[in-house]
Order: sequence, then structure tokens, then C-alpha cells
Amino acid sequence: MSLLVEIEDEFRKLSFTERSEAMANFLSQFADHMRDNNKRILSRVLDMIAETEGDEKLHLDMLATHLEMETSEVLDVKRWDMPEITSLDEYRAQSRLGDDSGICPRMTGSNNYTTQFLPSLDAAVRKNASRDLLGSMADILELPAEFCEFLRHTSGVAYPNLDRQLFVCSFATALYDAHEQAQPLDKMCEFAGSEGFEVAAGWKAGDNDQNCCIHYFLCKDLEGLDAL
Repeated sequence: MSLLVEIEDEFRKLSFTERSEAMANFLSQFADHMRDNNKRILSRVLDMIAETEGDEKLHLDMLATHLEMETSEVLDVKRWDMPEITSLDEYRAQSRLGDDSGICPRMTGSNNYTTQFLPSLDAAVRKNASRDLLGSMADILELPAEFCEFLRHTSGVAYPNLDRQLFVCSFATALYDAHEQAQPLDKMCEFAGSEGFEVAAGWKAGDNDQNCCIHYFLCKDLEGLDAL
């Protein structure tokens, strides 16, 4: 029995030029948001440290400790090792940490990356796609046009995590193995969770090397929506 499946991909309807312009605009908006966010967070951290009782050495050691923290729960006391900066005010004036846009530079040979890796990932996603949900559509399934366009513009996005609470995964800062990224659906759902949806296809899109990952899933709402 053949299934009638409609997969929405509005980005694919755009022309090649429109896709490139739209993605450049998205990344520009993201960079502006990140710079504003990072500067506010860094300023808040410096203000909190400055209000703590103690001398400049203690304050700088506190700053060094904060900058090395991976999360708000992991604390490994550090000592300040930048002798050219002797106060928080000097650090505030000289630091460019808050200017980080979060946009990773394109990899060397990134055009080759997109032409070789994306087709392999495409094939791996199709191989593991649910035939029960997609029917014959599983054999012609393609990665979302927006994701492919993203990798043509940048190697990924990364959040410096200045407040040690939130993060955005890097996407393509390493040559991932397509079969590791597109594992069998049941295995991916064990780690990613998919309550309330039936997963038709998917892959691990990025990670931060600390067991935190972003997954792309093509899903169907269990309440009966026809589109995926």
C-alpha cells in the first residue's frame, strides 16, 4: 500500500540566490544577537565580581575561574595568568570576548566538505528512514535545503557560554562520519527523546563534545497531522 506523504520544506522553494541571501541574513541576525547577549553577560559577570570583597588579585582569580568553567556546577579554581592586565577595569577595556558572534569560520576546503559529506549523510538518513511512515518517499528523501545552505556559509555556530548555562552546538567543525550522525532511529530516539511524535527520519546535527547534542528529526504529530 502506497502512503501519501507531504513533507514541508519552504526553504527549498526559494531560488539559489534567494537561499543564499536568506541564510546570510539569518546568520547576520544571529551574530548581532550573540554580540549583544555576550556583552551584557560579560558586563554582568564583571560587575558581580567587582562587588565581591577582596583585592584585584582575588577578583582576577575569580574571573579566571569563571572563564574556565564549563557549566555553573563545575568549579575548578584557577589563577590569573595574564600579567599585562592587572585589574578588572583593564580587562573590561581590552577584552574582545563579548564581541564573539558565535559564527564559526568556514573550514579549509569547506566546498569539498559540502560536496562529499552531505550526499553521504543524505544516503545514511534515507537508509534509516521509516518506511512505515514515509512509504516510497523514504527512497527519495533529501536533507532540508536550509541545513545544506547553512553548511555552505559557515562551519557552524557556537555559544561561548559566558553565563555557563546555555549553549548552541557546533555543527561542522569536524568531518563527521555520516553513519555515526545518522544512526538507526530507535537508537537516536533513546538519547534525544521524541514523546508526542512519530519519528520518520533524522540525524545528529551537532554536538559540544560533552554529551550534549542537537538532532534533526522529521516527525509526524501523533494526533494525526498528515504533513511531516
